[in-house]
Amino acid sequence: MKRLILAALAACSSPSSPKLPGGSITPHLEGNPANSACGDDVAYDGDTTPDVRYRYAFDDLGRVSHETGTYATGAPDSIDYTWDHLDHMTHMVQTRAAYETRYEIVENFDALGDLVDYSWHQSDPLASYDEMQEYAYSQFDGNGNPAHEVATLTGQPAIGIELVYDALGRIARSVQDNGSTTTYTYDDAATRTVTIDTDGGASHGVIVYDDQSREQSEAWDGTGAGVIASATQYDWNGGQLLGATFQQGSTDAPHTLVTYEVDTFVYDCTRSTIVVPDSARRGSNVHDELLEDRSRLVARGRWLHLVAGSGREAAERAVHAAPR
Repeated sequence: MKRLILAALAACSSPSSPKLPGGSITPHLEGNPANSACGDDVAYDGDTTPDVRYRYAFDDLGRVSHETGTYATGAPDSIDYTWDHLDHMTHMVQTRAAYETRYEIVENFDALGDLVDYSWHQSDPLASYDEMQEYAYSQFDGNGNPAHEVATLTGQPAIGIELVYDALGRIARSVQDNGSTTTYTYDDAATRTVTIDTDGGASHGVIVYDDQSREQSEAWDGTGAGVIASATQYDWNGGQLLGATFQQGSTDAPHTLVTYEVDTFVYDCTRSTIVVPDSARRGSNVHDELLEDRSRLVARGRWLHLVAGSGREAAERAVHAAPR
């Protein structure tokens, strides 16, 4: 995750603008409300018509309980959610008809509502691929913010991370056992941006918000080995999220952005049926390969947005979102 931002997006806002949201310390989880959208039409790789249409089902409390992704022909994608009595998402599982890929997230909370650990698991039996990422949080302060994190990734030793917050309780710095340091800088008034930088530009990102703290864009790049640039642009109509455009570089051209997905959120699900002519398309292989390095989103092939972060203030609640 790395970003480059145009000054035009950093619109003028008054000193009375609300404080910006804190940066995420929970890879694979992100918050961005979509005001009760009932579906998401997803077009891959420059298509002008959707390749897959997702439609949502809600439980009695208005939380997303199930999503079905329908292609022109073939088996649908399926996503199921489980919530606890405090509206924390505790389980999500997505099975993708496209490649028989399975994504699963399991979250555990303590009695105070603090996120103490979660795991992200992706498997693809056709490609003999299996990856697990686990994150554990401890030493919570009075605001529910953890001072310590341990990240364990498949085939790698566990990494300890010290977490430091600013006076407003937002993440300000994270320092790994090996000294790698990420800083979070907030401009609440002038540019409405959050800048996230690791090791002096090895990875660098900027997130732009409007004066209502709605995310407008994000761009990521960096000088570190293996860094692949990415960018996301959100389209709003007042408080309603209309769509999102995702771009990313490739292994061969890591800093050249190419659009690989456009999401259009649907608020009237009595209209439109799938009209995709190419029943074989399920999104490019490159698209799926690149998902794994996105630190703030789940598995990508559609949108699942969860209000994320650790601690009581950032407890997840249903909004609308998608694995990416």
